[in-house]
Amino acid sequence: SKLIRKFPKINSLDQDIKNTMMDFEKNSVNYLIDNLLMISKVLRIKSKFFRSSEINIHKEKDFQYNIINLVKRLGGTHYINLPGGKYLYDENKFNQNKLDLSFIPEEKRQYSILECL
Repeated sequence: SKLIRKFPKINSLDQDIKNTMMDFEKNSVNYLIDNLLMISKVLRIKSKFFRSSEINIHKEKDFQYNIINLVKRLGGTHYINLPGGKYLYDENKFNQNKLDLSFIPEEKRQYSILECL
């Protein structure tokens, strides 16, 4: 494929990882979930993963309260989001609900992670 020609080191990956990474027939959500689970397995991460749709919470009009309700339902005390969320989330709303809010630091990558393989 075009991707393998551009990043030939993909061929040196474990076959299960390669198959998961190269399975573009799935919808984007399932593709991302499968890759997250595969990499977690490789890195021996023992965390449990849930789809938010599997967790029964009261749905609010304000999406921030849906996140707050999910975190509280799972017994969490801290919500960590990608850097772009800085413009979406109000730290005061989380603090009022006794939750910490933080963001992953933004990283300016100059290349694709596939080029590191």
